Amino acid sequence: MPLDFSPVKSGSAPDVALALAAFVPRSRLQRPYLVLAGGVAGVATAVLVAAVLVSELTERLPLAAATLAPEAPAWPDLHAQPAVLALQLFMTLLYGLAAVGFLRRSRRLGDEFFGWLAIAAIVAAASQLNYFLYPALYSEWVHTGDVFRLCFYAVLLAGSMREIWSHWHALSRAAVAESGGG
Repeated sequence: MPLDFSPVKSGSAPDVALALAAFVPRSRLQRPYLVLAGGVAGVATAVLVAAVLVSELTERLPLAAATLAPEAPAWPDLHAQPAVLALQLFMTLLYGLAAVGFLRRSRRLGDEFFGWLAIAAIVAAASQLNYFLYPALYSEWVHTGDVFRLCFYAVLLAGSMREIWSHWHALSRAAVAESGGG
């Protein structure tokens, strides 16, 4: 029987990078290609380490992250898998901190896009918290945490579309003003 890694899959490098992006100082990079190369090398190293750990721990990991007690199905059994549960709590905390960081940046800089990122981080934190409290026992089913995760991506998409629209609208206004037509 194959192992179910569905509760762990959301603790990926892009999730951590998004959460940490809320706290990166705003400055122009001196050598952007060097930073890009370092970032690619760091992500590749993290993926390689994760792959080695998963392959080494495959035999020792459980079949499911947690189980619900039969006598009280509304309350999760949080003693089942401490490592997976700790990862879910860590990601919840990380997204919560990211929401605070993006919201502060949005207010300080007056940038709407950071507000969208703050909303997305809140929804992602709700997703992680739901995965923590009620882990998906059957990966082929859709769970509440999956709906929150889908909403997280929808908010990111809406915020990105709004940012692109704002940029193009500003460019067209600048072109009209430059040509003397407005």
